[in-house]
Amino acid sequence: MFKLFVMGDIFGINFSQIFKRSECLEWKDNDLDKKLISVLDMDLHIRKLNVIDLKYNEECVLDLLIVQKDRKLSQSILEFLFLQDKNVWDHVCSIDNADKCWEVMLIAFQADFEQWNRYLEWLDKLDVFKDKLGYSFLSKFQANSNFIQLVVPSKHFLAFLAFIQLQKMM
Repeated sequence: MFKLFVMGDIFGINFSQIFKRSECLEWKDNDLDKKLISVLDMDLHIRKLNVIDLKYNEECVLDLLIVQKDRKLSQSILEFLFLQDKNVWDHVCSIDNADKCWEVMLIAFQADFEQWNRYLEWLDKLDVFKDKLGYSFLSKFQANSNFIQLVVPSKHFLAFLAFIQLQKMM
C-alpha cells in the first residue's frame, strides 16, 4: 500500500533522491494523485485530533511532485490543497518550502497566468504572504530560468506583463 512511510525515519530521508532513483515504483502509476490526496487528507485528520506531535507530509508530497514533473498530478494536488485552511498553506508556502511550492506551481500552471493569479490572490487573502515571503515568492518570476525560458520567447510574455501588474504583493 503506502510503502513510502515504512522506509525508516521519514523525516531524516531525502525523498527527492529516493524518487529520482525510482525506489518507489508504486508511486509512478496513473492514480498517484488519489494516493497523495489520501495521504494528505489522512495527515490533516490526524493533525486535527491533536494526539501526536505534528508532522507535515506536504513537504514530502512537494518533493515527489518536483521529481515527477507531471502537470496534471501537480494541478490535482494543488486543487486539493487549495481547499484547505490557512494553517496548511502557512506550512506549504513557508520560508523553508517556498521554493518547492513555487516550483510545483510552475509545473502545474506554466504560463497560465489566470491560474497563477487565482492562487496568488487566494494566498494573499489568507495572509500567507506576510513579511517578505510574498516578495520572495514573486521575485522567482524574474529569477527562475525555467520560467524565463517558458515565457520570454513566446506569446505569453505580454500576458506575463499584465499578470505582474495585477499583483498587489510586490
